Amino acid sequence: MILRKCDYIAVAEFVCRYRLYFFMATCVWVGFVIVGPVFSGFARTIVFSTPFLRPVHFFFFGTGFWVIFPLFVYSLMLYVAFRFKPKEFPGGWNYEAEGAMPKPCEVVERRLLPSSLTEEYVFITWLIGVLFMIFWIPQIVGGLVSFSVITWIK
Repeated sequence: MILRKCDYIAVAEFVCRYRLYFFMATCVWVGFVIVGPVFSGFARTIVFSTPFLRPVHFFFFGTGFWVIFPLFVYSLMLYVAFRFKPKEFPGGWNYEAEGAMPKPCEVVERRLLPSSLTEEYVFITWLIGVLFMIFWIPQIVGGLVSFSVITWIK
């Protein structure tokens, strides 16, 4: 096992409790660094004059292969995790014949503590998925919006 049992509960509680705040911070980041330079000269000046922000803007602006490839790897991990545990998945989601049914943040009450390597893999896959939804997806959407606005203006 990679983590102790109490660490799994701590990680799950932290992700459940603070994911909305991280998502909002990521949206502000996307708005200023990726979408902002398209609409605002002030944001363009700051982003393009900063050595750290300029590569981030250009990395997500075109949404090329290097941006989409981690999502492909995650989808393969998700496929393997569903093969291990077809009916339930950590994070308050039950997958049944009707589809995904969200539950409020009940991660800790469910069987989250892994007792085998496959359950640990399922937990890590869930954690990566949550991090993708919080940090990676908004930046991809911001890059697509910026690119489409620039293309539409030209």
